[in-house]
Order: sequence, then structure tokens, then C-alpha cells
Amino acid sequence: MRRILLAVVLVVGVSNLANADVVDLTALGNSGSLNGALFFQGFTQPAGSGAIDSFVRVQRDGGLGYSSGYNVDATQSTFQYNEIAGSFTHSLLLSAVPIVTYNFVNYRAFSLDINQNQGGDGELLSLTRVIIDLRSAGDLLDGTATKNTEYAGTGAALFPTGTSVYDSGLTNRVDLRYDFASGSGESDMVMLVPDAYFVGSDQYVYLFSEFGTNGTGTPPPYPITTAIRSGG
Repeated sequence: MRRILLAVVLVVGVSNLANADVVDLTALGNSGSLNGALFFQGFTQPAGSGAIDSFVRVQRDGGLGYSSGYNVDATQSTFQYNEIAGSFTHSLLLSAVPIVTYNFVNYRAFSLDINQNQGGDGELLSLTRVIIDLRSAGDLLDGTATKNTEYAGTGAALFPTGTSVYDSGLTNRVDLRYDFASGSGESDMVMLVPDAYFVGSDQYVYLFSEFGTNGTGTPPPYPITTAIRSGG
């Protein structure tokens, strides 16, 4: 198990954390919290595919709508949502997710890389839902969300088995901006989820993420690619 001090993970200021339904990370150094998890704008070096382990990649397949996905061992033809097959999407053991310490509290660290490189408002994207479960195996394909549609259910109802660990909330979102990082492979956001939330005997982490509005209420009309990685 890797244990990392937060100062090693983040290179941006983390003062004045705000509790809000919308966490605005479209300005340098911003941060906020949703349902106990902390969200930070920022990126670390290096953060390429060889430096931090990607475990899920999502790309919308066209049209206006939400894109979503979760990490699982599967093939392109069996994925339920907008996941992309390959080495960047696979099962994840809890032991592979590093622990970081912030204000004397231990958290599990995840980072997000968005390729929202369309220029102007096309650099904006919103993370509209994050749900994390602990489950018994890495190949369970039984999510209850509907593809390209906002998931309106509870976090506990997304998967029929396992332990619900975290839900960012149906009406909450994190607004993101692409152009602070220099390109693909660098972290645009760091999310810290309290380590105390990860309880139970199941050891496979399932992280469902959903992307929709770009902060204006209108889903962006072009494809996006995202990679959520364990670590900062």
C-alpha cells in the first residue's frame, strides 16, 4: 500500500475549501467538497499513461447526452456505457489506490484527465456524478444506469451487489476546465475520498463517473475522452 503526503500529490493551493452543490474548478487553485470528498483543481508532473495507472477511460459516442462509465474487466462489445476497451480500462483493487493525508485525515486519491480541447467554452466540462462501490469481483457487468442518460437513482441502487462507498449526489456537479494543463496525460482534477468510507470485505473498487453539462446547462456536442487514475 502506497501512503503519500498530500503535499507530494498536489501543486496548487488548497485553502478555503467550500461545501457547495457546485464545485467550481474552472479557476486556478480552486477547491471544494461534495458529501465528504474533496476536489482540487490541479495537475501533477509526470502524469502520463506510464506514470499513473489509468483504470477507466470514457468517450461519448456522439450526439447530445451524458457520457458515463465504470472500470471493469470487459471487452468493447460488452461494456454497458461509454467505456473504451484497452489497457486503460480494467478492474481495480483497493490496495492499488494510494492513501494520502490531508489535515491529519487519510483519504484515497483519484485523479481525472479530460481531453476537452475544443477551444473557448469547448474547454469546459462538468463531472455530474461519481459513485464508488466495493464489490467481490472485477468482471461484474450489471450497472442499472441507462446509456447516454443522466443517472437519477441513488448510489446504493447503481449496482445490485456490493457495498456503496461514496455518492457525489444527483444534483451536484464539479465544473472543470481543460486548458490549465498542457495536454492529455496530465491531471485536471484530484479527488480525495475519506479512507474511512472504504469498509467491508469486498476489495474491488468500482468507480462510476458521469459527464454532462459544461456549466451552462447544455451538454457539449462533441466527443470527449476521460481517464480517471488512482493517485494524484
